[in-house]
Amino acid sequence: MELIEEKLRSSAKFLFPRKDGQTHIPSQVIDSRWQKLKTTAKIEGRLRFHDLRHGAVNRFKNDGLDSIVACELLGMSVLQYQKTYGKLTIHDLIKALSKFGGMP
Repeated sequence: MELIEEKLRSSAKFLFPRKDGQTHIPSQVIDSRWQKLKTTAKIEGRLRFHDLRHGAVNRFKNDGLDSIVACELLGMSVLQYQKTYGKLTIHDLIKALSKFGGMP
């Protein structure tokens, strides 16, 4: 939680900034460290670093987190968020109907 609070207070432009805060760590470096972490943790199969973002979004949606707050945490625009993660589920429909007097 401290890391998230620090990131929100920071003026850094990148999620993984270099010490100068003006450039980012190359994706190849992040990928190689991710692979090393998976090996160390004995995680097998195809788990991409980006899959963690998708998992977080699903948790945000299921827990009812406001999409604007989710966008701020993920560093993306509302339009980008809706295009990427705006899939309507049966759970969403049932929840919406229950707010307006139940299901027909």
